[in-house]
Amino acid sequence: MRSPATDLVSSLVTGSIGTFAAETGWAIYVNREPENPDTTVTLYDTVGSPFDGLCVATRNESFRIQVRIRANTYLTAYSKAVEVQSVLDYIANETIDTAYYNVVHRLDLISSLGQDDKDRCILVQNYAGLRSST
Repeated sequence: MRSPATDLVSSLVTGSIGTFAAETGWAIYVNREPENPDTTVTLYDTVGSPFDGLCVATRNESFRIQVRIRANTYLTAYSKAVEVQSVLDYIANETIDTAYYNVVHRLDLISSLGQDDKDRCILVQNYAGLRSST
């Protein structure tokens, strides 16, 4: 199985959130946020999950990801974060690549990390879920 962040990037591309590794427009990346373009969505695999007890009983694998969104204005970044939610919130009982995703669950509200060194707005949101190999 691939990493959850890698799998979920394909869902964001399919959901018209952006283009993987694009040089212009909304670019989507995994585990690395490049300097350009200014408008990026980057997914990171992170640790911890509220589903750990359930995994033992069901042989599912729990995961967490963080979605980081960067744009020139707060409003632009926030609008894109809402678009990302509209894709990730509806992933349930779905096969992506070689993994079966039981559920993807939003853990918190969209949060601001302020601006980067080029004055671009950075927002984040965390998700958890359960998956198993197909």
